[in-house]
Amino acid sequence: MSLRYKGFVVVALLMEFFFYPSESVLAETSYSKAYIAMAFSDSVKVIDTDRLEVVDTLPGGKNPHGVAASPDGKFLYLPSMFGGTEYLTVVDTEKREVTDSIKVGKASHHAAVSPDGRDLYVAVFPENEGVVVIDTRTRKVVDRIYTGKKPFYLEFSPDGKMVYVMNVESGKLAVIDAASRSVVARVDIGAGRGHLSVTRDGKQVYLTNDELQSLIAVDVVENKILWRTRTGVSPHGVAVTHDGKLVYVANRSGKTLSVVDTSTRKVIDEIKVGSAPDHLTITPDGRYLYITVLGTEEVIVYDLANRKKIARIPVGPQPHQVVFSP
Repeated sequence: MSLRYKGFVVVALLMEFFFYPSESVLAETSYSKAYIAMAFSDSVKVIDTDRLEVVDTLPGGKNPHGVAASPDGKFLYLPSMFGGTEYLTVVDTEKREVTDSIKVGKASHHAAVSPDGRDLYVAVFPENEGVVVIDTRTRKVVDRIYTGKKPFYLEFSPDGKMVYVMNVESGKLAVIDAASRSVVARVDIGAGRGHLSVTRDGKQVYLTNDELQSLIAVDVVENKILWRTRTGVSPHGVAVTHDGKLVYVANRSGKTLSVVDTSTRKVIDEIKVGSAPDHLTITPDGRYLYITVLGTEEVIVYDLANRKKIARIPVGPQPHQVVFSP
């Protein structure tokens, strides 16, 4: 083999290593569908993320508000909010049918799946005042963790080691060590409803609080509040961009999203989206923001790089949480 050819091979290999994403990166950012929990119709709408239109409707159990998906997208897990049922619904996306109902408590609001897909955490209230842990392989409840009064919203850290639970009545952010399934810290965030979003490096959590009409930044390494800033009326859904520079906040009692610059800690823009924006979810590749809007019964897709709306997708009454899958 000539030196020139050897040099070409080396350069080609280096280019492949440095410029082509690994399989793990591709898996992390690959998605083709968005699933939306539709509370009033007891269903799940399916959006094709290339065509940007509804392509299917799946069963959703009773009054689904939150939705979580297995990493491979084969199963959806749907809590029941004020639906008069004590069960979480499991939907097989390939068979397009309900395959299981798991008893968790009187009402369940949101759920989160661990990055490895093995554990499902469900926020249950009012009587449980904590989360239920379900083994997704056996679909059995394996633990219950007290977190505080009225656990409302929760997320895993990107590495799956921690779980953050917002307790709206006790006004605490509970920090759970996933390995020991125990609360290792509680941060006083003030009573009030809202959602939370974890940064990609897992070092900060951003929370909304409708009583304080604020966005709250929490350092989850030191477990302390870093800062607060006022947003619009009744801030609800929240999403932090992949680079951590901007946080989007849905002002549920208004018609806008507040855009907060995390370096200046100030609102730098207000985006008009329609009456009662609710949940905010950024696509796995970090390019788009999906906004469910209760008043106009649609999902708005927003291009984060170009700062513009690229689609308005009618879905029907009461669209809530969105989750993406391959």
